[in-house]
Amino acid sequence: MALELLPDGTFKKLTKVQTDALDRYYKRENKKDLATEAIISGLPIILGVSIASIAYIFRDDIKEKVISALEEEAIGRGLWVAKVITRFIRGEQQRTEPQQPEVTIQGNVLTRCQRYEADYVTQNTIAEGIPFVGVPLQALAQLNTIQSMKIEGCSRPSIIPESQWKQG
Repeated sequence: MALELLPDGTFKKLTKVQTDALDRYYKRENKKDLATEAIISGLPIILGVSIASIAYIFRDDIKEKVISALEEEAIGRGLWVAKVITRFIRGEQQRTEPQQPEVTIQGNVLTRCQRYEADYVTQNTIAEGIPFVGVPLQALAQLNTIQSMKIEGCSRPSIIPESQWKQG
């Protein structure tokens, strides 16, 4: 007679016949379909290999899309920061005065839009004069000029690229 654990959680001495009956009972309760068992245990491996295979096949397309999405996000956030900086510099006043004088050295009278355009052209040299931070300063100055031109109601001059005009 062996000491066995019964399904109700108690221990009892059982004969050989009772032990065999208890073993058959446990086998019936725990019996699972072999196909179901194989699918359940192999499914995560199959899915993982499938996803990895598809990602490997389309890796170049995925890489391009991820990089372009990150670039667009960076450009958008950088433009937002630039607009905040130019609004902060401009302050409460919406209109800014162009840096170019109203009358040129030759005696020609320039409109406000022409003066802003001349400002934009002279701002192209900022990056050359100041190392390292010249490019961001030039971009901010030109963005401020474009925003001022739009507030003034000026049309886009041919010197300003369409994409840059849209960003302002």
